[in-house]
Amino acid sequence: MRPTVFFILLLSTFSAMAQQSIIGRWNSGQENTVIEIKEVQGKIEGRIVASDNSKAPIGRLIVKVVYREDGHISGSVYSLRNAKWFDASFSPQSKNMEVTLAIGLITRKLNWKKIH
Repeated sequence: MRPTVFFILLLSTFSAMAQQSIIGRWNSGQENTVIEIKEVQGKIEGRIVASDNSKAPIGRLIVKVVYREDGHISGSVYSLRNAKWFDASFSPQSKNMEVTLAIGLITRKLNWKKIH
């Protein structure tokens, strides 16, 4: 393999890996609520770090039990409105992440925006 082709393949692999990460700060789109997802003691979790909603519980665990299986990222998301955990899948892109919640037989799609 020629060095140029190898270098391009290597860069595209790193780019794809970077787009697959849910680590970072995300605006949930609901009252400018910001959720920071990070690795803590070997586990990925997300907590509310800011919100325009004065009743939003800053520091509240919102994302937990995150795992990757067959190229998909899954976990649990806490709904403040329903006061319960829902199964979720995460589809991150470079600046957006689609979060799909499984609510019984219904699915709800949310679009979170990456904060830089």
